[in-house]
Amino acid sequence: MERKVLMEDYIKIIIGNMLLILAFLVVIPLIVIMLISSSILSPMDSLRRGMKESGQGRFDIEIKESGSRELRQLIRRFNTMNSRIQQLIRENYEIIIMKKEAELNAYNLQLNPHFISNSLNIINLELIKNREYDLSDMVVELSQMMDYTLKSSAHLVPFKEDWEHTSNYIKVMQRRYSKQFEAEYDIKPQLFEYSVPKFFLQPLIENSIAHGFENISYKGIIRVLAFIKDDKRYFIVEDNGKGIDEYTKNRILNDENKSVGINNIRYRIKYVYGDEYEILIESEPYVSTKITVVLPLDH
Repeated sequence: MERKVLMEDYIKIIIGNMLLILAFLVVIPLIVIMLISSSILSPMDSLRRGMKESGQGRFDIEIKESGSRELRQLIRRFNTMNSRIQQLIRENYEIIIMKKEAELNAYNLQLNPHFISNSLNIINLELIKNREYDLSDMVVELSQMMDYTLKSSAHLVPFKEDWEHTSNYIKVMQRRYSKQFEAEYDIKPQLFEYSVPKFFLQPLIENSIAHGFENISYKGIIRVLAFIKDDKRYFIVEDNGKGIDEYTKNRILNDENKSVGINNIRYRIKYVYGDEYEILIESEPYVSTKITVVLPLDH
């Protein structure tokens, strides 16, 4: 009898231990599964909510990185994408604002253009009567510049027209500065059939004259080159002026400089061509400063 009782107690102990072991075998994996699921599902849920909000136009969402290495990498890419979208929105907004300001300026300039044009023609006739041919040429150039400026608010124009305007500007400035600088051109004719952003070379010429030749003791030279190479268009403005120091050059190239001319060119080119352009700056003070604008070939 005692032996039977002992056997039953022994069996109960064995069964109890088995149940305890079985409980651990079931509960512990469940706990582990829950922990693993939480580490996966929680970041996934955060990512899902973030994507939903981005889809509704909120790109300022930044999700905290957590979870597995793959999930953290996915969240990091999502945050980078949102940051890039915000940057593109800001840049596009700035371009739209600049476009509106340019249109407003164009409207302001169009006040009584015929009156101005007729006045210049009358002045020109008087100058010819008095044999002031040099001044007459200057008035004609100014008149052509004004006609081109007021002619259209189009972003793109034939390069032939823009170059005629730019060369008129150079001639006027040469007279303005009493021939203190010379101008040399090497423009390949095949470029004339392509379109360019309006006024895109004039700010570079203006920069050479106003800053490069400021307070120099020798005669300045401006060279303008334009050619096609490797299915790209190259436009180069070079001068022998004071140059651009490395600090200023880096700020210009990194879009940190407040130079109106360079930024104006950059924003207008980017508006037309996106990221398919380059602006390169090489400078050796008082020897050569070269600004190169590279544009894709268009139709």
